[in-house]
Amino acid sequence: MKLVPRTDAFRRRLNYLVVKLNKRDFLLQSLEVDGKSGVNSVFVIDVNSLNPKIPAETFEVYKPQ
Repeated sequence: MKLVPRTDAFRRRLNYLVVKLNKRDFLLQSLEVDGKSGVNSVFVIDVNSLNPKIPAETFEVYKPQ
């Protein structure tokens, strides 16, 4: 699925974004980003578990005083 940005914030920086989904369960398989600066990046997504339990210490919340 090829997506073309519509908002100005992304349109100024990106030509397009390609999202590839797995045919069996429609999970994200890869992302391809083509930037206007000439950089083209492909990110391969490896899903090894769904809905894992995240340890509480992974994210620390700081409250402003």
